[in-house]
Amino acid sequence: MGNPLVSILIPVYKRVNLAIEAINCALSQDYETLEVIVGDNNSPDGTFEELAERFGSNRKVVLFQNEKNLGAVGNWKCCLERAHGEYVKFLWSDDLMAKDFISKAVELLEKNSEAAFVYSSVKIFTDVKQLQETGAERLSVRYRFCPETRVVNGEEFIKAAYHASFSVPVSPGCAIFRKDKLHIVSDIPSRTGYDHQKSGAGPDVLMFLESIANGEAFIYLDYAASYFRDHPESITSSDSTVMDGYWTAKQYYLRKYDLEKYWRPLNSEIISWLNRKKVFNKRKNTLALKKFLDESDTHINDHSVLSILSYKLRKNYYAEKIKRE
Repeated sequence: MGNPLVSILIPVYKRVNLAIEAINCALSQDYETLEVIVGDNNSPDGTFEELAERFGSNRKVVLFQNEKNLGAVGNWKCCLERAHGEYVKFLWSDDLMAKDFISKAVELLEKNSEAAFVYSSVKIFTDVKQLQETGAERLSVRYRFCPETRVVNGEEFIKAAYHASFSVPVSPGCAIFRKDKLHIVSDIPSRTGYDHQKSGAGPDVLMFLESIANGEAFIYLDYAASYFRDHPESITSSDSTVMDGYWTAKQYYLRKYDLEKYWRPLNSEIISWLNRKKVFNKRKNTLALKKFLDESDTHINDHSVLSILSYKLRKNYYAEKIKRE
């Protein structure tokens, strides 16, 4: 029996030089049984034509172009629809991975059928020369869940995702999924009007959360096999409202699966944090905020937002104090 097929999906929009690097990276994997699906989201600059000229004759590469721009998430779905692999790996067109990432991840998944995905820790780079000249070992590591490779209950990932933990990623670019566990959610309600389809912020982290929604485990690979590129056009650098996307997506997930056990304890943590910061001077203020958090669509788990909230509450408190005096 041969090795299972892995589909590496590379959604592309312009940035042809980075896309070429990503495709070459996928083709250089030491795992042979793979297909590389490259979806161009109707780039207006000749990206598809250049990729077709370079890779069109490669039997492992499947190239297609959307008739119109479908937004980031729409393109992800088109790539996934064309995947034939038992396992699926998204490789963003501006990122790279170690040449043995696929082989190590597949080995772990084959041995642990209860796991929905494997994710590795990540190294951040700005230029491919950093990986070639200085060595990736000198780059900082992110999303290190624990000090060893192991199978983990999916509930631990969910807890970390909702407690402002930087031990788990939001981007599936550092993971490989079982195809039958991978679902892309795009219809996410948002009172702020955030466009999840366009940016992908929110649907990306939901790939992780949805795949473990029914009690599945995951595997943490304690090896920085994923390389995320830091550049001005990346979603986290170019979109100042990106947190709206993640917050509304996480709210959606909690309500969909009625996960109050994550919601209310977290709100209690927020209240405790605000009390430690001496934001409140009266118990009724604490109770009012607790009611607000429990009953409204606001779900707060980011320290920067807590700082803003703390500032506003302190400002209101001192304004009321001056009036009384």
